[in-house]
Amino acid sequence: MNLLGLAAVLSGNFSSAQEIVFHVDFGTADSPVYSGKAAAPFAAEGHTWNKVTGKEVVKLVDSKGSDAAGVGVKCVGPPNFAHKPKSPNLGGADDLMSDYRWAGNNKSLRLEISGLKPDKQFEIYLYAVGDAPKRGTEFLKPANPRGTTFQPELFPLEGETGNEKNPRTTGDGQSGTELVEGVHYVVLKGKVGKAGIISIEQRNNGSSKFAHLNGFQLKVSE
Repeated sequence: MNLLGLAAVLSGNFSSAQEIVFHVDFGTADSPVYSGKAAAPFAAEGHTWNKVTGKEVVKLVDSKGSDAAGVGVKCVGPPNFAHKPKSPNLGGADDLMSDYRWAGNNKSLRLEISGLKPDKQFEIYLYAVGDAPKRGTEFLKPANPRGTTFQPELFPLEGETGNEKNPRTTGDGQSGTELVEGVHYVVLKGKVGKAGIISIEQRNNGSSKFAHLNGFQLKVSE
């Protein structure tokens, strides 16, 4: 181990030196881009957020604003975006939670993040609520996960829609001032597929015919 590596271990910063972080805010062309920390513990003040407003692949910069060498994101599904600043589900993160990508009429959205290093561990915070109470979202392992593997306990019955054990948000924030896991967001962990892709599917949570995606925070081991 060289002196820099030894210093990182001794200072407790070895893991952070081996990780890359991305922040993404979905929204409309005229909605503001979020700039805070949201709920992820690996976020910091001053981190760069990417704004995504279209359905095509968008190339990302990392949390430091650096070119991410081909890492991109796209949502497969209906190309609907909205900005609802008076939503009751803002959780104190107005610019993040008031705009979103959505699918209606019980259709699904599939989030695909590509260009990552294969077989690396990841942790992702997915923000997924709409502009009215109980407009939450259920997350599923896609029928074709593109090689993505998840911690087994996250999806005990793979691909089964409506299973109460699937990760989900309730969308019942009621104008609270804090982001709450299970209300505003879920946390998924797993391993990037061999093609360098993370693929996650989402549908309505059973109490609404809509599925939403406000944004996400992603940490991938390097």
